[in-house]
Amino acid sequence: MKTNRFVFLTLLVILTLCSYLWLRNIIAGEAMPKGTLTEMTGTVEILKSGEEVWLPAAENIPLTQGDRVKTGSDSAAEITLDNGTIIKIEEDADLTLMLLLYAKEQEETKLHLTKGKAITNVRKDKKGLSKTSIRTLNCVASVRGTEFVVAAGDGNTNIGVFSGEVGVVNVNDAGDETGTGVSVQPDQETKAQLGSEPSAPYAMTAAMAVYRERVKKLAQRAEFNRKRMQHLMKEREKTNRQIIQKWTKIRDERINRLLKDRKGQIKNADKLYRERKVPRR
Repeated sequence: MKTNRFVFLTLLVILTLCSYLWLRNIIAGEAMPKGTLTEMTGTVEILKSGEEVWLPAAENIPLTQGDRVKTGSDSAAEITLDNGTIIKIEEDADLTLMLLLYAKEQEETKLHLTKGKAITNVRKDKKGLSKTSIRTLNCVASVRGTEFVVAAGDGNTNIGVFSGEVGVVNVNDAGDETGTGVSVQPDQETKAQLGSEPSAPYAMTAAMAVYRERVKKLAQRAEFNRKRMQHLMKEREKTNRQIIQKWTKIRDERINRLLKDRKGQIKNADKLYRERKVPRR
């Protein structure tokens, strides 16, 4: 059974190398975070950029471009970006930080809400250099200093605006923006479906209006977090060191379970071979 043992040793080397590279990438990737998970309730997980394994999140964890955050049932997560924009995703939501570009001459934030609801408070940009957009399966909502709610799911996207203005354009099957779109004003709402233009803005429905108090609370949180931005950055540096240790332990446990399972398979193969129940190789 030399073949099985060779495979086992090869697997061990590969897993060890992958574990090292994973940890190195986590550390390197967190060298320049662009946001912080400032508050969470229930079950919240994060998929780091370039990774394939979801890991448990923690408050004050640093976030970088490409990170993906999802919530379970009866759960929520608040994300504060370094430019002062704050997003709260509610239960059963999935949000990806597609682009976080924060330079003196340009600021651009691109988010992708795969499913669920996101309440957003975009910091007002007096210089007009900041761009923020949220993409869903059906549309792209672009804003500059506004408060709005995006609800994605069941093939539809509903967008309600509570202050400011939101431009909404359709997204085709290829993911490209099409059409002229619509402009949604305060106390208005629009619905987008794949393959068709967003509906003409209409008076906000009662189902969307229930978010008004949550929008106000998020505005208070946004003001509070913007005042303590430097403190948040220091806290996430400390949390980063702690979470890496926790994630490393989780990764090691998963590797050990995988190796244990592989050992059991080799042991069973050896037994079958000795009993002549498998052909000799």
